[in-house]
Amino acid sequence: MPYHAVALEREWTELDIRMQTLILALMRVAGGGFLATGMVVILLMYLYIKTTEEWIIFIIPTIGFVTSLSSLYATLLVKNRTPGLPPVNLTLLSIDLMLTGFILSLGA
Repeated sequence: MPYHAVALEREWTELDIRMQTLILALMRVAGGGFLATGMVVILLMYLYIKTTEEWIIFIIPTIGFVTSLSSLYATLLVKNRTPGLPPVNLTLLSIDLMLTGFILSLGA
């Protein structure tokens, strides 16, 4: 991402191979966590449609909030400790949309 280069004050090609490997590994771990979160939420939504178990309504946003709040923490670290400008507003939007969806699901 462009803000990564700003945060590091270097272009990707200026990083040695070990640093590139470490950054790519961390990004892939984060991506795997987001993918796993999405898959679990889809499975829980399917289970809720089939069973209408009420506890599922509370588990889905819990999973989403844990993922989003950890992402918010990471983006705020980058924003506050580097010159990079990560997408904090996008993370806040995802939290807001999850909260809105949760509130609306309580009325259904």
